[in-house]
Amino acid sequence: MEIQKVIASILFLCAIHSAIAGNDKQTNDSITLNQVIVTGTQISTNVNNIPASVTVVSRKELEKTEESSVLSALRGLVPGLFITERGTTGFGVYTGSAGGISLRGIGGSPTTQVLIAIDGHPQIMGINGHDLPDAYVAYNAENIEVVRGPASTVYGSNAMGGVINIITREEKTDGFRANGSMIFGSYNTQKYMLSLRSKRDRLSGFFSANYDKTDGYRDHSDFYLFNGFGKLGYSISDHFKTTADFNFSKYRSTDPGPITNPAISDSLTADITRGMAAINLDNHFQNTSGKVNLYYDFGHHEIYDGWQSDDINAGILADQTITPFKGSIFTLGLDYKMYGGKAIRTNNPNFNLDKVIHETALYLLGRQNLLQNKLTLDAGIRIEMNSLFGNEWVPKIGLSYRPKETSILKLSTAKGFRNPTMRELYVYAANENLDPESMMNYEISYTQFSSNKRFRGEMAVYLSKGKNMIQTIVNSGVPQFFNTGSFKNKGIEMAVQYHFPIQLNIYSNYSYIQCEKPILATPEHQINTGADYSLGKMNLMVNLQNIRNYYLKVGTTPVKENFALLDAKLSYKLLENLNVFCKADNLLNSSYQMNYNYPMPGTTIMGGFKVSL
Repeated sequence: MEIQKVIASILFLCAIHSAIAGNDKQTNDSITLNQVIVTGTQISTNVNNIPASVTVVSRKELEKTEESSVLSALRGLVPGLFITERGTTGFGVYTGSAGGISLRGIGGSPTTQVLIAIDGHPQIMGINGHDLPDAYVAYNAENIEVVRGPASTVYGSNAMGGVINIITREEKTDGFRANGSMIFGSYNTQKYMLSLRSKRDRLSGFFSANYDKTDGYRDHSDFYLFNGFGKLGYSISDHFKTTADFNFSKYRSTDPGPITNPAISDSLTADITRGMAAINLDNHFQNTSGKVNLYYDFGHHEIYDGWQSDDINAGILADQTITPFKGSIFTLGLDYKMYGGKAIRTNNPNFNLDKVIHETALYLLGRQNLLQNKLTLDAGIRIEMNSLFGNEWVPKIGLSYRPKETSILKLSTAKGFRNPTMRELYVYAANENLDPESMMNYEISYTQFSSNKRFRGEMAVYLSKGKNMIQTIVNSGVPQFFNTGSFKNKGIEMAVQYHFPIQLNIYSNYSYIQCEKPILATPEHQINTGADYSLGKMNLMVNLQNIRNYYLKVGTTPVKENFALLDAKLSYKLLENLNVFCKADNLLNSSYQMNYNYPMPGTTIMGGFKVSL
């Protein structure tokens, strides 16, 4: 493609410029722990004071993975989170796709029970109600906040099991900067990235373009993606700031078919176009702050089985936080959204969908610090008003107690819910009489860290109970959705991290999930252990993921899978502005599957360079 040639040419020129102008000045990274400020809860605060379990993945951590996708970059970094993959790059859509999310055993297939958000606004395909994994590019993220457990009090429907909130990048330093990278690897996999950043006085801008392609490790499994992102910011005054951002993605994926019935041509394709635009106005005063956000998401899908659709997901988010007196924070929020669209099947003239659903919600959040900030009480309530399903009350309550400066005890109870999707109501196995799903989560956690901030460890124990779950029942050979399901999941999550004085960082996390009923794409045991070591200009990263009792197939005869994946990456700073690297995934050449009858590749090798000006 022409865009591929253009980006490659620009990156090549940037590399030459860096080689001429760079020098071998050495810099040492300072010792840092995970970011502690969380904005996704609508109340900016220290993560240690939030009763819920929250993992924040920083920009630095994302860059070190060398992954172009947000979901791929999260692999192994968040306890209790498992994301299915299908190859060297790309998740795809429809049959044979990956990108399924299981967070503490909750997610759904497709994923409709864990919400992906961009700067707080929900990302869903308006008709099918699920996220689009290939549309979320890691390089556009400043950090990623993962709320492990119900977040429906703030985010509403689809946040029943948790939220992955992508905070987009915004230039904050005066001047002009450019970054780029080129990556090549197994199965003719190629990845190109180019970004431009600038800030002058009150105006800032960030723009990026990404192009990924691969032939795929199986016949007829090729994939390509183009993504463009831009964000403009302007400080109107000391108290008001506005930002506008847009995102455009176009990608094509090909389904190679299950190994029991492989495809014989490239005819099983899905062509997807996604777009997003948002305008945000922030205000900030001494005792109050807030925002108004208008967003509009759209998509056009063409699937090989004759499905063609144009969907929308649009709305307004508004909230205002006040601090009436010392130690108190209250937030009042208003959400309005509309979602739906039009769809046809070219091979079925009787199918024609054209519908939009409206939701309005009010929520109130409160937080009070007591006992000289050792005790924090947290509570919230949301009333969701849906044009089809009526009203839904969504409460949460919790506390955080710090007996010492280096330890934190948290307890919380929260409700999550999910409204039926248009797909379940009107498309496949449709039932217009479905009711919302709901669950309650009960949790206790403990965090301990050292006074010098080098060590941090946490453990969480939880119990989740769901009811009214939507399941497919076959009557007289005809499938149909019904509210018949329930579940009870309980588990333990542990994570430790230690920063040595010799530029060595080690981490490990473990999650155990006991499911009352088998849940697809959910491992009973998951262990991730890694090390990050720097010596001069060289950096070495190693990660081992061990998965046990992974539900590859559920039903009358469940199928489980066990596998271990060893990954490594070696990078070297040739010049101040030029880095080269090589990474290898699945060094053990493990044979395994994440989707039934879709085997994963063996050892894959990727290499490339990054340049910054």
